[in-house]
Amino acid sequence: MNIRAYQYILFGQLALGLSILVCLLLIPHYFFSLDQGGISNYGTEDRTRPLFILGFGAASFATFIGSLRLSKKVSKTNRFQIMLVLLSLLYLTLMFSTFSYKDSSDSMQLHERAALGLILAMAAGAVMIRVKGAIDTRIKVAFYVFSIGFAIGLLTLFELVRLLFTFQIICGASFGYMLVRAVHRE
Repeated sequence: MNIRAYQYILFGQLALGLSILVCLLLIPHYFFSLDQGGISNYGTEDRTRPLFILGFGAASFATFIGSLRLSKKVSKTNRFQIMLVLLSLLYLTLMFSTFSYKDSSDSMQLHERAALGLILAMAAGAVMIRVKGAIDTRIKVAFYVFSIGFAIGLLTLFELVRLLFTFQIICGASFGYMLVRAVHRE
């Protein structure tokens, strides 16, 4: 196990998950609405903005530091390390673009692209982790949960359902688990 990288990745994912959970407890209507808003709305609300910044900022910082702490053996091909750096940058871009995305169309486009980039990076990372951890039953289950969330995301994209928040939570939590588990196994 790569203790240092694992600790950073675990911290980042826990900070992100807990900050979103507290935001959900403070302002639950984004989840319970029939026309769900996304997690980014917590970055625009005065009561939850600090938690949003803390969660995404910690995830970005810890993921980046975790990528630097990977052993030479793990990062031999650098694909996993590159994925972590990309995730770190996307967390940060999404966080910063959230503050102004309701103010201008340019900010909205940047925010939407960052969100799309993040989910696509998570999907690619989930596949990479699943292939690498083929015999790990927990990774398999988390991958299937991620796939269900991703399918809900596609249905939301095509406006067949409006479950943006649900899709983001399912994909974020299952991917976070897979990521932590993959680094722990190394």
